[in-house]
This record gives sequence, structure tokens and C-alpha cells, in this order.
Amino acid sequence: MKTGWILMVAVLATGALMLSGCGKAKEKAAAKAMELSLRHAGANDASVDISGQKMTIKTEKGEVVFSGGDSASIPADFPKDVYVDKGAKILMAMKNPEGFVINLETGAAVPEVAEAYDAGMKAQGWAPDASMDMGETRSLTYKKDARQITIVISNSGKATSVMIAVNEKKS
Repeated sequence: MKTGWILMVAVLATGALMLSGCGKAKEKAAAKAMELSLRHAGANDASVDISGQKMTIKTEKGEVVFSGGDSASIPADFPKDVYVDKGAKILMAMKNPEGFVINLETGAAVPEVAEAYDAGMKAQGWAPDASMDMGETRSLTYKKDARQITIVISNSGKATSVMIAVNEKKS
């Protein structure tokens, strides 16, 4: 079983839950439905816990923890050497067996945000690996040791969206 599908299910289901404003009964029903879906996909020991805007999925492959909305916060064990704009609003945070994904929002323009992240990552010892400038969207990739970071910065209309994906390879 691959954990990739767990991530997709977690993101889609939690997004739907956050939009629907589920109560306790709906949270339990949604958790049970997800458990059944995960078991059907091969995760026989899957358990799902949904509480407000936080969801935890546990399987034999590991655990995925997702928080969104007002309860979103950067996980305590998020790498301290990854630059994160302290003034940005946290929209979503997810921890999974491979690493972390966080989504932020800021009022600064895409070029300004990209420059800040480039300088911040380099200051923390990260080596640039790749970058793409597509006008309203920038993608930056960095490597350090056996880890890789991808940062996607894009204009989301009224604000600038920042997605940081940390891939921590386990030996």
C-alpha cells in the first residue's frame, strides 16, 4: 500500500469537512466512511479520527495528521531549518510519514515572497536545486542532506499563496 493515496484522501476529505462545518455526529460518520474506503483500498487497520478542523489517519504505513482553518498550526516537529514567513497566515498543515506540507497566505507580491524564501532558505544552508518562474507562479526547490523542499508561490487573487512541501527521506 502506498501512502500517497492516504495523503490525497486526507486532503480531499478534510477540505470537504472544513467547508461543510460538520458537527460531532457528522464527524463520526465521515470518519467511519473514510475508514471503510481506506480498508477497501487495502489499509485493513486504518483508523480515522476527525475533531473539528483536525484529522488523523493511522495505518500500518504510518500516520497522517491534518489541520486546517482556525486550528491550523505548524507541527511542533516541523524542521527548524526551513524558512517560514512569520507574518504569513497558516491555512493548512499536514504531517505524513514522508515529511510535511504547509499552506500559507500573505499579502506580499509573488516576486517579493519568492526573494524572501530564496534568501531565507539559503541562510539556513539549503542549496538551490531548481526553480521556475511562470509569472504569477514561482516554484523553488532546495536540497540539504537527504532532504528536499519544494516551495510553490502563486497569486491566488486577493493574496499570495505559499505551499511548502518537505520530503524527509528516512534511511
